[in-house]
Amino acid sequence: MSDLIISRPGYTTIMELAALNARRVVFVPTPGQLEQVYLARYLEKNGVAPWREQDCLRAEDLGFDELIYRGFADFHHLMTTGSKISIARYMEFVSGKKNGPRS
Repeated sequence: MSDLIISRPGYTTIMELAALNARRVVFVPTPGQLEQVYLARYLEKNGVAPWREQDCLRAEDLGFDELIYRGFADFHHLMTTGSKISIARYMEFVSGKKNGPRS
């Protein structure tokens, strides 16, 4: 396993990282891919991993507080306790009507 994974936050990638129980991940959404921004914000808000915009990513961003970001250790719990990603909220976000995920 890598010490740090820098990845796009696509759904399949997120599920693979969860299956691997990845601990140190930084997500960098593809510019213009609103679903990736939505997922990255959701995961950061829930303490899974930080994210940075591609144009703003710096080496200093790759060291992060592991007390805040737990990685995917609790991801299954997160997805089964009512804090699921809402399709309706996602659609509102990508249509520009909302600012991102909420719990």
